[in-house]
Amino acid sequence: MSQHTASSNTASSQVETRIRQEVGALLDLPFDQVALDQPLDELGIDSLQLFRLQATLEDAFAVQLPVDGMAQMPTLTQLVAMVHRQPRDRESTQGMEAAPNTRAAHNTKSGETPRNPLEQMMRQIPQLQRCVTAQHGRDLTIDGRTIIDFASCNYLGFDLHPEIIAAIQPMVETWGVHPSWTRAVASPEPYFELEEGLADLLGSHSTVVFPSIAMLHLGVLPLLAGSGGLVLADQAAHRTLHEACELAAARGATHARFRHGDLDDLDAQLTQHQGCSRKVIVVDGVYSMSARYLDMPAYVEIARKHDAMIYVDDAHGFGIIGEDPSPDMPYGHRGNGIVCHFGLDYAADRIVYVSGLSKAYSSHAAFVTCFDAAMEEELRWGASTYIFSGPVPVATLASGLKGLQVNVAEGEQIRAGLHRLTTRLVAGAMELGFPVDNPTDYPVLFVEIGHPEAVVQACQIAWDHGLLVTPAAYPALPIDAGGLRFSVTADNTQAHIEAALRGLAAIRRHVTPGTCVA
Repeated sequence: MSQHTASSNTASSQVETRIRQEVGALLDLPFDQVALDQPLDELGIDSLQLFRLQATLEDAFAVQLPVDGMAQMPTLTQLVAMVHRQPRDRESTQGMEAAPNTRAAHNTKSGETPRNPLEQMMRQIPQLQRCVTAQHGRDLTIDGRTIIDFASCNYLGFDLHPEIIAAIQPMVETWGVHPSWTRAVASPEPYFELEEGLADLLGSHSTVVFPSIAMLHLGVLPLLAGSGGLVLADQAAHRTLHEACELAAARGATHARFRHGDLDDLDAQLTQHQGCSRKVIVVDGVYSMSARYLDMPAYVEIARKHDAMIYVDDAHGFGIIGEDPSPDMPYGHRGNGIVCHFGLDYAADRIVYVSGLSKAYSSHAAFVTCFDAAMEEELRWGASTYIFSGPVPVATLASGLKGLQVNVAEGEQIRAGLHRLTTRLVAGAMELGFPVDNPTDYPVLFVEIGHPEAVVQACQIAWDHGLLVTPAAYPALPIDAGGLRFSVTADNTQAHIEAALRGLAAIRRHVTPGTCVA
């Protein structure tokens, strides 16, 4: 073997080892357990992790990996070949054997233009990193211009409701700005009133309130799974759910994923892990991009077959969808979430329902339902992020409690108006020829545009039409399926909807041909 060949083989081996280390670090696996011939998505790498991996490898080897190639979720063998095909600095091979997550000295320095072309492109989106200097309903002032807000998730308009705003000051005068006790020691009385009010609305035995959904997941999911249990998560579940599953795995549980919406894969995975002491299926209730509802009855049937419980994060569904849907009220009534929407029972169907107040109720808190007193006690005495966190701010307790009252008095009327606005926006976008996947007229509309270049162009046109929207592009979505997300609230107006449709019509006319998906 020639010296050149031996050197090439050594370099290739070093590249392979480094890539396996980085992938292993993302998956919390020893590098030698990372398969070379399995696509990255089958290994469990999601699109956000793929973006991190791409940035890490580009820095480590001083190369620029093709975005299209990465988006295909290559195998590790293909990824090694991809790295070798790119021109790179001779110095970049130094330090390849460094520990995972050690970055080579090729990071972008402060003030420099980002090296990653995708990052450069995303910086051209005008709807990012903006400062709002005034707000009048859903009319915002940004850089001296009036911009219509379609990026807020305050679905019911409770953030601007005068009765809710007026309820905050009296409670702050009584309880101060923020109690400093940990919940393990004491909580202000309004905390328990909020938990009781939520349990009454949901029809559950009880609820336990946490400061945020992310903290709730980290405290509750590992506890439910226990050592020797299984947390089986939908691949498309929210990132905070996967992080909580990873923590559960660190504490002795098995963490696995099933393909999004694939009930056969779910069934097969549960069969494969039937020896686990506890089984927890982890899903979202309403998916924030597609606005599709989880088919809860089908999941309950599979869970019952395998003696599993369902842990559902309904952050976007709570407050909007509810019990007894009808043609006149497609969302249903009372806004008590996806479990009630399908007429299911928390205890009998073994459903742990989680949501937050930060969307429809415009308050910073989260809650979880309990089957019975024993489960409530287990959470209050065992969930670390409950025990060691302080109570939420008093303003949140006040706005949450008053929000429950406003929901009783005005909720049906608010939701009916919200549905009318959303229906017009969905129908108008479809009439313009955009692919829209929103069969329920839920107040989140994702308008698919196409590749990142087209998404940037569409965002710029939307900004020119005075629209604040949420951009959605790779790596959060597949590279050719990016778009704009419009969030409709009760404080948007019919004039706002028509302005949005005029902006979409301009996007349809002017976005680069061949990039807008028809």
